[in-house]
Amino acid sequence: MSGAIDITGTRFGRWTVVRREGKKPNGQALWRCRCDCGRENLITGSGLRTGDSTNCGCLRNEKNSARMKITERTHGHATVALHSVSGRTYDTWRAMRQRCLNPRNVRYPRYGGRGITICERWMKFENFLADMGPRPSPKHSIDRINTDGNYEPSNCRWATPKEQTDNRKRTVMITYNGMTMSMLDWSLRLGGKRTLVISRIRSGWDPQLAVSHPRWW
Repeated sequence: MSGAIDITGTRFGRWTVVRREGKKPNGQALWRCRCDCGRENLITGSGLRTGDSTNCGCLRNEKNSARMKITERTHGHATVALHSVSGRTYDTWRAMRQRCLNPRNVRYPRYGGRGITICERWMKFENFLADMGPRPSPKHSIDRINTDGNYEPSNCRWATPKEQTDNRKRTVMITYNGMTMSMLDWSLRLGGKRTLVISRIRSGWDPQLAVSHPRWW
């Protein structure tokens, strides 16, 4: 024990020092500590004195649990652990915010980084849920009808992976008479179904012909 002050029995946050138990290769003394929750761990004396370690991690877990309970009381749809339909809806909303608003999110460059935004109304989960309804199934995700458009009621729907793939195909741009629009927008301009132009092209129509003839052709 030479050179080290005996701190046995001393409390540091939730830790109570039980005994000294060796030292690290750099010479720092190690102390066996017992947390108020009953868990034990070896902590350096400097870690205890500086406050770098005050508990085994149980305090953080308790705070996270408390925040989750507050969120659940607020809107009743944050029970992610239960994997309910409502929980999945909340997860979708949270992920949408992350990729549009958080520059550190790995998907941000494809969304917020290129100008995709979320309408002011959907900054509150309650409004998002009221407009979109619960996520229908684990296979569904939020889909922007115009993939260059923003997250807002008029541009979003719940869609399966196949529906999203078809939607991306409809965003292929076609230029006719100096006007460039997606296949979806050309279909709407012709007054037909959203799939009018893509159906024509799949049937072998030339793209220029597909966007130049009225829907009854």
